[in-house]
Amino acid sequence: LDMEQDVAKKLFFEGATLLVFDMPVGSEFGIDYNTWKTGEMFKGVKMIPHGLHFVYFSAVGKTGQVAPRTGFFHAFKRKEIVIKQWNKRTEDLDDVPVTEEDTDRYRARLCDLDKHLGPYPYDSMKTWVSLTNHISESLSERLQPICGKILSVSQIDSERSDEATATPAAETRL
Repeated sequence: LDMEQDVAKKLFFEGATLLVFDMPVGSEFGIDYNTWKTGEMFKGVKMIPHGLHFVYFSAVGKTGQVAPRTGFFHAFKRKEIVIKQWNKRTEDLDDVPVTEEDTDRYRARLCDLDKHLGPYPYDSMKTWVSLTNHISESLSERLQPICGKILSVSQIDSERSDEATATPAAETRL
């Protein structure tokens, strides 16, 4: 979607920003209806309109295998800066706590980060809003899983084997 420079500038400073640090190159990353492959310069999405949005991602391994999709809903506020950090160990995006000072520091650097941020795709916004305009922030919070993430594959917690408490098969036959 082409837009006038002054409109884009206003959206840049009024919209929310999602900063994503260290996402593996080639990962799938999306917001609402739109998905992209991350490049070396990717650091997030800018110009996000206020309201409820669905952010999702799938990491890609060194062999090119795509991990199951993980996502979360977030009700973005005007001028909000949300920061996520890729965790190599858990292969997940971790929340980065942000103080008011941090927010001010990142806001002052937004112009420097601009070339690393993809613009929110406004051409599909109307459809997204038509799907979410009746979902309040409080309803979204109530429906959100306890872990805060929506996974495309169920996670199964296996029982931990503890050799110290395991009973040898010979003892169970007695």
